[in-house]
Amino acid sequence: MKTTYSFKNVDKDIRNAILRQYQAFLTDAPNDTIHFFLKLDNNITISIYKNDTILFQGVDSHKIAGQFFGKIELGEDVKKEIRVETKLYSKDVIGADEVGVGDFFGPLVTCCAYITPQFVEQYPDLYKELDDSKKLTDEKIVSLYFQIKDRIKYVLYIMDNVEYNNLYDKYKNTHVLKAIAHNSGFIYALDSNDFPKNKQIVLDQFVNKDKYFEYLKGEKRVVSQDLKFQTKAESEFPSVAAASIIARYTFLTEVNRLSRKYQIDLPLGASNDVKALVRKYKKEFKEETKNFIKLHFNDN
Repeated sequence: MKTTYSFKNVDKDIRNAILRQYQAFLTDAPNDTIHFFLKLDNNITISIYKNDTILFQGVDSHKIAGQFFGKIELGEDVKKEIRVETKLYSKDVIGADEVGVGDFFGPLVTCCAYITPQFVEQYPDLYKELDDSKKLTDEKIVSLYFQIKDRIKYVLYIMDNVEYNNLYDKYKNTHVLKAIAHNSGFIYALDSNDFPKNKQIVLDQFVNKDKYFEYLKGEKRVVSQDLKFQTKAESEFPSVAAASIIARYTFLTEVNRLSRKYQIDLPLGASNDVKALVRKYKKEFKEETKNFIKLHFNDN
């Protein structure tokens, strides 16, 4: 079985994610061409070279590399085992989820994603790692995002804070905003030639089906065919988990962008410390706060 896997021109975010996850295994580099050298358990090593090449060595090192790169050239004996494990693919659906509705700062982000049966055969270890973004660290979100972003189909809808605040003033209901954002994403996906036709869409349920469509009565076009609502769908449907991961990564990126733009700290969530910052920013930025704060939240 092949025990060496090399990747060239590795993105710095992936390199940093590897270093964060395995920093406890950092040791002296064996030569000057290696910038970082990590010696893991079971005689697995990771060499991060100064020319942005990363080398994984050791039996089962493909499992470690697969956390960050997904596509691994495996020996025929391993491929045979994988084909047996993944030949049955019963969750061939488009998945959808949203992120950001519980945070004072940043937009509402929805994503719908599609994972093909071929993905399951080609990247079995990566497939098994897809899970609800709320169960994953931000470092893991970054790692998984860079592994799947070019290997699956997905569409994002970013409802920025200005649109969010305007729509909330109109509807006074965050569920309406989520329904509008998801529906917009579904329209983009189904109009795209990249997405398969006549596939069931599984939405992580935030409201019952009747209410969802009631919320969309004012929309010119509503996607309703083959739409399934299911609680905790991220745990059952990898495509929903992938949508959750991509939405989370995008949300984090948008919050960081807003933080840089206004040169302020924009922590996540809605804790008392966050509320204190919200009150502070409302005094300092006044009208501009509509650009980065969800204004309907109670900050007392």
